[in-house]
Amino acid sequence: MSSIDKGWSGYTPLAPPGGGGGGGGFGYPVMQAFSASQGQTRFTLGSPVAAGMQSAIVVVNGLVRDPFLDYGFVGADLTFTFGLSAGARVLVYYVNA
Repeated sequence: MSSIDKGWSGYTPLAPPGGGGGGGGFGYPVMQAFSASQGQTRFTLGSPVAAGMQSAIVVVNGLVRDPFLDYGFVGADLTFTFGLSAGARVLVYYVNA
């Protein structure tokens, strides 16, 4: 056994989302990528974003955007406060609701 393999014999994977009972809590982390058309401001995610600005990170062309100035979420819709240029690469890392 190599030194890399040591310690993995007792590894237990995390429970899948949805688990049983208890209620509350967050969903699971998701990453989605988009390519903008000229002037596009709205993108629809695959699932709603969990409540709170701490639930998402939005990156446009490699720059992390400010949630208080640059964008907002309503359900599964991400809306920018400005139009993006054609081909802008949008990455959204979020916890789903």
